[in-house]
Amino acid sequence: MDIISTDFGRPKLLVNKIAAIIQKGNVADLDVDVWDRAIKSYPSGPFMVSRSVMPLMQSDGGSAIVNIASMLATVPAIKACAYFANHGQLLQLYCAVTSDYAIDFARVKVISSGPIRTELLTV
Repeated sequence: MDIISTDFGRPKLLVNKIAAIIQKGNVADLDVDVWDRAIKSYPSGPFMVSRSVMPLMQSDGGSAIVNIASMLATVPAIKACAYFANHGQLLQLYCAVTSDYAIDFARVKVISSGPIRTELLTV
């Protein structure tokens, strides 16, 4: 992060988005390895990036963090327990971040988009 801030200045915007094809399944039939991989990557990825960037963004306020989640953070779908849980975790993580850093940041937002016709939707 030191190289980035030296070469480009203090970051003012961070956008977190992870997309992955997650095997469909309910709690009884989802492979545990699939669950573990999904939980470790999401929301851990946005957490680690935010953790690295936040000290730089806090230095003089006015920064923004935007997290792209899914409507499945709050609206369940059939055989999507891992995907649903992942996006719910991201939503809750950034509710906590919003509370913790409300004074230091102008904005911390989560965008929960609806379905977009991509390969992920048809898998």
